[in-house]
Amino acid sequence: TGVQTFKSQAWSPLVSGQWALIFPMILGLLLYTRYVPQYSYLNRLPLSLMMGAGAGVAMRGAVESQIVGQLTATMVELTTLDAWIIFLGTVLSLSYFFLTYKLDGKAAWAPKLGRYFMMAAFGAAFGNTVMGRVSAAIGRFQFILIEWLGL
Repeated sequence: TGVQTFKSQAWSPLVSGQWALIFPMILGLLLYTRYVPQYSYLNRLPLSLMMGAGAGVAMRGAVESQIVGQLTATMVELTTLDAWIIFLGTVLSLSYFFLTYKLDGKAAWAPKLGRYFMMAAFGAAFGNTVMGRVSAAIGRFQFILIEWLGL
């Protein structure tokens, strides 16, 4: 029951000298102040702490999986032609977003070439998506026409 859980998880450790548990207990009790209208503002403190902790955990996972993963995939030895193409595509695509001052003169070609690299990458990604969807539709049509209708 709830009373036994409270005694074993909160009260017994608190009595045995684990005073650090008083803060989570108080924060947990403050969550219930939302049901008392005159003290409902106290609910914001533990709720904001929980949301901040959840956002921190989510951000760590997002940074680790997306940003760090892409950086490590980009950092390869430049011994093959495809590694050079990826390296140059990355650098030139980043130069397209270099907006602090306008690149002109001999460096004006870099952002334009970066834009072409991005257009090729987006086109390849879109083409891959279309190809996958068309392949799935063909599979469904084959199932309907051959196996289901027996044509």
